[in-house]
Amino acid sequence: MYPERDQGLLVYFLDEMFPSGSLPNVSLDEAAERVGLTVDRVERLSRAAGLGDQGGRLTDEDVESLLGAAHALRLGFPEEALAQLLTVFADALGRVAETEARLFHFYVHERLRAEGMTGAALMASTMDSSEPLRFDRACAAVLSHRKGMARAVRDDAFLNFAAESGAARAPEVTGQLDVAICFVDLAGSHR
Repeated sequence: MYPERDQGLLVYFLDEMFPSGSLPNVSLDEAAERVGLTVDRVERLSRAAGLGDQGGRLTDEDVESLLGAAHALRLGFPEEALAQLLTVFADALGRVAETEARLFHFYVHERLRAEGMTGAALMASTMDSSEPLRFDRACAAVLSHRKGMARAVRDDAFLNFAAESGAARAPEVTGQLDVAICFVDLAGSHR
């Protein structure tokens, strides 16, 4: 996958930074036209998805992902809720990626360096180690999402049962939940 392997670190980082192989080259106007949304909406959703640092431009891959957002809006999913969802995805998956990069660097790349590898051999070995993990992390992400969705749907079922049974009142504001917090301080409980 890395025919330019001898170019080393720069090629590796560029490939990771621009996985679709292109720089942001689509204006917000063009993106809006392609996905059938207003420029303001594309800008808000792009910002929510963590794409606001690209100088007001998007990649073709970014525009393709906005097609899904446009579809959700046409189905009646509110923009505010969609923006919240995109923000959570960008934040959570961004933290996963950051952790993954740091742990791989410290536990694989630096271990190889400590074993005496340098230059092209170090980069080749690092890239060979990382390639199989790309598939593994995609599987782990799908599995984690599926398990998380099962827990969320279970929790939502309890909310629905509580509402239907009259045990809980309807929220005054969409997306609002009533919660109860209980603090217990038991004297002598630490023994």
